[in-house]
Amino acid sequence: MFSSQDYIAQIYDSKEKYDAKCRTQSLARETMEQHMFSYMNQRFGLKQLIIENIASLLRAVGNYAEKDNDVAVFQKIVSNDIDEEFRRVQQQIKDTVSDLLRIHLKGKNRLKSDEVVGGLLQNKMTGYLGEEEWTNIIKYMYNAEDSEMLTRITLDFIDKNARDPANPDISYADLTHILLDFQLRGHDRFL
Repeated sequence: MFSSQDYIAQIYDSKEKYDAKCRTQSLARETMEQHMFSYMNQRFGLKQLIIENIASLLRAVGNYAEKDNDVAVFQKIVSNDIDEEFRRVQQQIKDTVSDLLRIHLKGKNRLKSDEVVGGLLQNKMTGYLGEEEWTNIIKYMYNAEDSEMLTRITLDFIDKNARDPANPDISYADLTHILLDFQLRGHDRFL
């Protein structure tokens, strides 16, 4: 049984292959919505199964869009609210957060090997970031105005969800989610 994220990943992969074929043959591209129907048609072939699976996927996307930024981006792409390439911007943000955290950890542990720093990075990515870590990431990635706003958003999140109210730590996953949502909202405002 596939999860909605598995379907999304498979649809993205299929769409990339189809787009490459369209480029080489000078054909018009499908929208993500059109391609989702094409993908389901190739996968199931029967109209009733196609409709049931698309309905199921769209229900799941609607249920999880608020909790998972990747699902929210897919939902907006399918409904043609944002361009397909925006998901690459979101991936770049994830990569940048990871890279900045690695640089921060390497700076704090200069005498440690890259392998040890990699282990520290993995621990941080599955755990919590201290205030210095998350504030440095935000300040490096964003201009002063956006940085100030994101710092307030993050502190508000910490206040509402803190394990220890005196400790301004945030999980790596929650910080990444905040940054991705901020980027998505900004892109929506831009459009």
